[in-house]
Amino acid sequence: MKKILILLSSLFFFTACQYEVIKVEVIPPPDPNVELSFATDIVPIFTDGNRCTACHSPGKTNPDLTAANAYQSLMDGNFVVANDPSASLIYTYPHPDASTHRWKVYTVNQAELLFTWINQGVKNN
Repeated sequence: MKKILILLSSLFFFTACQYEVIKVEVIPPPDPNVELSFATDIVPIFTDGNRCTACHSPGKTNPDLTAANAYQSLMDGNFVVANDPSASLIYTYPHPDASTHRWKVYTVNQAELLFTWINQGVKNN
């Protein structure tokens, strides 16, 4: 009887535990030789999930990062410097390693996309 009770207890113990496997998606950095599109690669960084546009939209904090206004607002406000990510506030201010914009920062992949786009000449394509 004691053996059956131990067996049932062991069976309950091992079946009661559930383990979730968390898969981490590793996204490779963008290929610097493949031209990025501002409209399809960069704008979603600002607009998806109201990420940046909660504060950076018409009548709120500059730059206006809504899809229709983002490029012109970045250029007019000198928030981006072609071929110089370190001089581009749109890259450095919310960078994951920065301490300046802690309430919302880019993911590593988003920062890499912006870095590549800036180094490709900040084209409005």
